[in-house]
This record gives sequence, structure tokens and C-alpha cells, in this order.
Amino acid sequence: MGRKVFRRTARCEFLASHPATAFVAAVIRRFFPVLAPFLLVACGGSAATHAGKRPATDDFAGAELRPTSSLSAEISVISALPRPLRVPLDACSELFVYAEAGALAATADSGSPEANPIALQKGKIARFSGAHHVDLQSASSAGVPAVLVIARKDGAAWPSFASSRSGACAYGSERDASVAIIDPENAAPQRSLDGALQTRYLAGAKNASVSSTYATLDLLQGRPDLKIPEESLASDEILYVEDGEGTATSGGATTAFKGGSILPVARGTKHGIATTAEKALFSLRVFAPIPH
Repeated sequence: MGRKVFRRTARCEFLASHPATAFVAAVIRRFFPVLAPFLLVACGGSAATHAGKRPATDDFAGAELRPTSSLSAEISVISALPRPLRVPLDACSELFVYAEAGALAATADSGSPEANPIALQKGKIARFSGAHHVDLQSASSAGVPAVLVIARKDGAAWPSFASSRSGACAYGSERDASVAIIDPENAAPQRSLDGALQTRYLAGAKNASVSSTYATLDLLQGRPDLKIPEESLASDEILYVEDGEGTATSGGATTAFKGGSILPVARGTKHGIATTAEKALFSLRVFAPIPH
């Protein structure tokens, strides 16, 4: 975990709620694509793009993350976080935040008058649940990268700005707003495939130190020339490749991957991985719902 992790891969747009801003952004993307990166402040994962929209219900001056994946979990990679990012949550969802290369300030709105921010240091992961939303901001004015994993109850809609207060996933009168800090270095590696693969169970699994409700979070470390046999599972699976290269098979199709790739696999799909002989594999893995 000492190497630079979770490299920047994709980005998602931040558009202000004013129609004129959205129009200007659309024109720039269509006719002046070279300028488009200057509009981008956040990244999307799982082959999805998340539109940031300023919530109209308060004075929050930042972007709102809106997952769109058909799976029960989604990974989003933020290349830099120079301004606040709001992640909605409700009773049917939970959030993991990884501070890639610098400290993040995270404030969970639990509905109480006081919401105390936590400082998430480099290399640490925070799990949030029971909050209306979580606001993230870089501790540096230059912005720092981060990786977000949001998971939802199987069959539930993705959380929105209002879903925690009304609807099927609204919080009841009693709920447990909580945050847990995970240090991957403290998770003992479990070896498999004759020692070629090490798995650190971070959250949700039987051997993990932190419990979770809707997804498990693991860190995979594999030797070069690793081959993970094809299998099909009853849960959706997403791999975020921190480092390494090789090929992934899914549903009979083969895809090359490298550091920064996101590999989503729908449940019931036969899939496997083979790495090259030159590079070891370092990857974050998510299962949702939690396998039994």
C-alpha cells in the first residue's frame, strides 16, 4: 500500500444548475472538445458518467454524485477534489471513501444540528451509513484524488438528495448514523491459489474488522503471471485495478486491463483474470450484495 494507488482513470462532469451554464458546457463539449477537461472535477467508474448538479434544497455550493450503474454497487474515481462533493445516502445504501494521495475532510449529515467533520488521512478508508448525505472536500486547495464505493440494497433505487426523508428508503424515527475507519495495513492477508493471491478483507466479509450491510470490500494482491480461474457468482462484482496488467474474461468476451481499469461483472456471469508475467496485481474488489 506504500505505492501510489487508485490512479486517475475517468472523469465526470460538474454542471451548475443554471440552464445557461449547462448550454455553454454542451457547446464546449461538442465544438471545442480540447477545452472540455477544464469543466471536469470528478470521475466516474463502472463505465458510468455521473452528472453533478447543485441541490436546490439548501445552499450547498458543490457537486452531487449520482450513480447510474445497473449493478448493486458502483466505483467512482475522483481525479481531484478542489470543491465539495456531496454523496446522498439513505436507509438502503452505504458509502466507502478511500483517500488516495492526501487528506480529505468528510462530514456526514445525520440529521442532528451538529455535524462534525472527520479527517480521513492518506491511505485510509471510511465507511458511512445512516446519514442523509456525506460531504467530501480536499484538505488541500489543489484538490486530492479519492475513490468512492457506493452500494445499495438489492433491488433498491440509487439514493437521491430526498430519498432518505421520504419513500421506501427513508429513515425511520430510530436509526444508527455511523462511520468506521479502515486501515488496510491492519488487515492480515489471506493466501489462496498456492500463495499466488493475497486477499485483505476490509469490510463485510467474515474475516473483516468492519461490518457492512450491502457490500464487501477487499484488497487483492497477486503475483505476476497470476491466473484466477473463471467462475460465476450470485453477487455483482467490481474490480478497480490499482496496478497490474493482463486480460479479463467476462461472459465469453476478453478485455485487456491495466492500472486504472474498472472491471464490472454482473452476477451470474462467468469471469476470470490472467495477469502478465511482468507486473503484480493490486486491486480493490467489491461484491454486492454480500455473498453468503
